[in-house]
Parts: sequence; structure tokens; C-alpha cells
Amino acid sequence: MIVSLFLSREALIFLAIAAAICVTMGSILRFAMKDRRRKFAALIIYLGYLLFAASVAIYIALGFLSP
Repeated sequence: MIVSLFLSREALIFLAIAAAICVTMGSILRFAMKDRRRKFAALIIYLGYLLFAASVAIYIALGFLSP
């Protein structure tokens, strides 16, 4: 049940949208904030990249698991 929830089309779309929001927010923060917050902004960007990689992995898995 849990595996089918993570390997669903809705999870793929959610992760892709969340990744885009994280990377966009991180980029805005990186150029708008001072030096101390730039590390936090970089962390948000890397989180977005991680979410994007997860969505790509789910996309590939769905391709192999589809009938």
C-alpha cells in the first residue's frame, strides 16, 4: 500500500512541483539575503535538487513497472 502511494503519478507531480518551488525560493533568498543566510539558501536549493532527483527516479520506476 505504501509503495503504491510513493510510486504514483500524484507523488511524481508533487515532488516535481515542490522541487521547483524549493529551487526558486532558494535562488531568490541567495541573491536577496546577506552572507549568513546564503548558506541556508544553498541548503534549500540542494533540497530542491534532491526532490527533483526523487521525482526522476519515480518516473523511471513507473516506466519499468507499467504494464
